[in-house]
Amino acid sequence: MVALPPELMGDEPDALKQALMHALVCGHPTVLDASNVTRVGTAALQVIWAFLRDCQRKSLLVELRAPSRVFLDALECSGLSSEPLLVAARR
Repeated sequence: MVALPPELMGDEPDALKQALMHALVCGHPTVLDASNVTRVGTAALQVIWAFLRDCQRKSLLVELRAPSRVFLDALECSGLSSEPLLVAARR
């Protein structure tokens, strides 16, 4: 499981990228826990989107668990909320 930090801003995308890369290399299904997210930047959304795309290419399952309202609002504002990769991850 990868617990997303409360603030996905500034330098956080680098730390997030490292955690997601580790999950990708391990090749196991991954749970992204977004329940504690209170702020989201565009760079972090791009990192998460790229991770989901890479997992799809490798046929790895990803679950987006308990996304906070802030996280869901960020997805909505960015236009990503209805993207098939994110919809599939929320099921």
